Amino acid sequence: MVALPVNAGRNNLGDLEIYKAAESGGAVLTLMLDTSGSMGTVDFGTESRLTILKRALTDLLSKKDANGNYTLSSDNIIGLGQYSVDKDGNGSVDGKAGSILVPARKLDEAQRTKLIATLTGFRASGNTPAANAYAEAGAYMMGTTTVELEDKEEKNLQSFRSSC
Repeated sequence: MVALPVNAGRNNLGDLEIYKAAESGGAVLTLMLDTSGSMGTVDFGTESRLTILKRALTDLLSKKDANGNYTLSSDNIIGLGQYSVDKDGNGSVDGKAGSILVPARKLDEAQRTKLIATLTGFRASGNTPAANAYAEAGAYMMGTTTVELEDKEEKNLQSFRSSC
């Protein structure tokens, strides 16, 4: 049996502590954006889904408050990926995968610039390989990639076909 003091886990806050403003602890985010062909669709007005998405994220990354501070804290760590991409490097979007384009880094001025520049270059094309893209984002967050696995699976499949 372990004896714990009655106030274990409690913070003894002074009167002024309860009036202190909440502070953000920051977050680690890897945004995997859909840039497939359907994002070229114009649902309302004259702008495509992708145009609206790019503008909203650019505004989020660049917006400042009345004091000139970014509203999205520099304590955050943000990266960016997209799907559908040219995963095999033949110059055409294959509709089979996603890719991390901007590694997750602290949201300093340089990172904001990279994120916005990358967003600006997005074009709607290809299919929607959401599961593959999210697997790539998950692998990235764990410090690896799905590319080697896909290559091994393709080699195994080719080997199996040739043995039949």
